[in-house]
Amino acid sequence: FVVPPSRNEQERRLRGRGDPGDKVLARLKKAEIEEPIGRALADHIVVNDDLDDTIEEMLQIIESARAR
Repeated sequence: FVVPPSRNEQERRLRGRGDPGDKVLARLKKAEIEEPIGRALADHIVVNDDLDDTIEEMLQIIESARAR
């Protein structure tokens, strides 16, 4: 399960890519509901703080799963 480093950062990213304000607020509200569910169901939680680090962590998770 991939999560943003914070809700503020998620909002900054959404606004930074040009999403309309009403869509940003809807996405943030939906995230508040869905994130706890995702965390409860996930085998792994990856914080998408730095893209390169996030990709590397996800590749390690995949590699580990394949090795099992």
